[in-house]
Amino acid sequence: ATALLGYIPDSSLDMVAIGTIADMVSLTGENRALVQMGLNVVRSGERIGLDMLLEVLELSKEEVKSSDIGFKIAPTLNAIGRLGDPNPGVELMAEFDEERAILLSREAVGLNDERKCLTKTVVEEMDRMLEGKNDQDAYVFLGKDWHQGVLGLAAGQLMNRIGKPVVVLTEVEGGFAKGSARSVEAVNLFEILDKHRTLFKAVGGHHAAAGMTISIDHVAELEQILLKEIQSLNVDLTKGVPLKVDGILKIEEASLSLVEELEKIEPFGMDFPEPTFLFQNVGVMNPQAIGVEGLHLKGMLTDETGTLNSIYFRNGKYVGELSREQNQSFVGKLGKNVWNGQKTVQLMIEDFSIEGVQMFDYRGEAMQRALPFEKGLFLTFHPSNRENPLKLKAKYVMDADETIFDFIKNHGIEEIVFVDVPDDFELGRKLKKEYGITRFYVMAQTPLEEYLLGVGSREQFAKLYQVILKKEEINIRKKYKEVAKYLGVDARLLIYMIQVFEELGFIQIKDGILTKEDNPQKCKIEDSQIFQKRKRLIEMQELFVLGNMQEIKASLEMETTR
Repeated sequence: ATALLGYIPDSSLDMVAIGTIADMVSLTGENRALVQMGLNVVRSGERIGLDMLLEVLELSKEEVKSSDIGFKIAPTLNAIGRLGDPNPGVELMAEFDEERAILLSREAVGLNDERKCLTKTVVEEMDRMLEGKNDQDAYVFLGKDWHQGVLGLAAGQLMNRIGKPVVVLTEVEGGFAKGSARSVEAVNLFEILDKHRTLFKAVGGHHAAAGMTISIDHVAELEQILLKEIQSLNVDLTKGVPLKVDGILKIEEASLSLVEELEKIEPFGMDFPEPTFLFQNVGVMNPQAIGVEGLHLKGMLTDETGTLNSIYFRNGKYVGELSREQNQSFVGKLGKNVWNGQKTVQLMIEDFSIEGVQMFDYRGEAMQRALPFEKGLFLTFHPSNRENPLKLKAKYVMDADETIFDFIKNHGIEEIVFVDVPDDFELGRKLKKEYGITRFYVMAQTPLEEYLLGVGSREQFAKLYQVILKKEEINIRKKYKEVAKYLGVDARLLIYMIQVFEELGFIQIKDGILTKEDNPQKCKIEDSQIFQKRKRLIEMQELFVLGNMQEIKASLEMETTR
């Protein structure tokens, strides 16, 4: 532009800034200087169309930052061309009439909202396809009627979540598929695709992204090529996308003055990222899922030094995982939130982790909530309860026995659902210690027979033994209900008490006939393994049905230290 005009068109530097950031060009050297000057033009310039767009987006013109361009302004303008004719975007930036500019801005925001919905639909369909795929180093998805303008965005969202290269294609005319791909830093995607250029009708891109047109007949082959090439690179893609941390802070250090100091080194972007901070040993007060369909997560982080507002965009699903317990760590970027003239610091969360065991309450009505995982294993400890998870359309349901361990290893299981009440914590201990399982969901669907009937009192056992001593023999098969009625106990409790006596050698039963032993060894009811097992089960039922998650967690962790 300078060469054509013969002078530097300062008034166009706002477009330079928007274009540079939107195109994810390196913000170093000359580009950095141009964007810095461009941001100043955005803040002080007189481009009516841009001013009206800022107003519709509820952005303060005087405080526009590179992140506002990257996450709000650029996507809105970009959506116009993605979903249709790009000319209205050009018209908006050149418009001098405020009313017309506001109308065009609202239309652009509407298109961006539509773009978000289309992207969400594609991602949700890919998630469903993902359930039927094996765990692998790259994924190729082929859909029908997916909007071509959002395939790159959908690929990027899924790639960031799973940390592996993703190719997203949609069927087009002539037996071809067209789409986009996104890759992680460890895999030069375009280099791989370029080696197999004959596979495509057209292909182009760079290290992290690519676009292509390919015959539908070659799509399956494309996925196999990617898997083979990535395997030859000998890279570990199991740990997701690496997240760089620039500093570790206590909450009191996340001050308004720190945020304002960071603003002085703007703009942030490609090759000059915004600093990311880690907050360790943090609790969360009042976590909430906010926005449409609870899309986002909001909460107040706390440690021994203070509190800090936080927001986790597009991750409202994790609201049930956060607690006041200070065993959580959060990574994110610090920003300034302005409300009613008041400025406060806010952490934009990028990731979080929780130390130790997590227990999630899905008892009673909570069981109707959608479980936030794809490959959790539903464990039943009593066969009569096996139908409960099947009603929930659970994918993996197994009885809690030794066969589950190979299954967990082979299927990459990370979450366990206790459908009913385990007899003890031994299984949970083994799952945590040997298989790294730390996320347990408690449904505790059980009839509570043992808890309600108890272990039998000393008086009840004594009265039963007196009945046995008075009788030479008892046809227990036919008379157990009469005996139970005489003793004033439930028939199920009577059967258990008889089993205790038989184990201790006080009686013997043959062909349904109960007789006393003449010289039984002297021992206590508490010496019975049946008695002790029932006592433990009652304690477990009481804990799982009436206790809170912290109590269950404490008991599990106490067991694991033995």
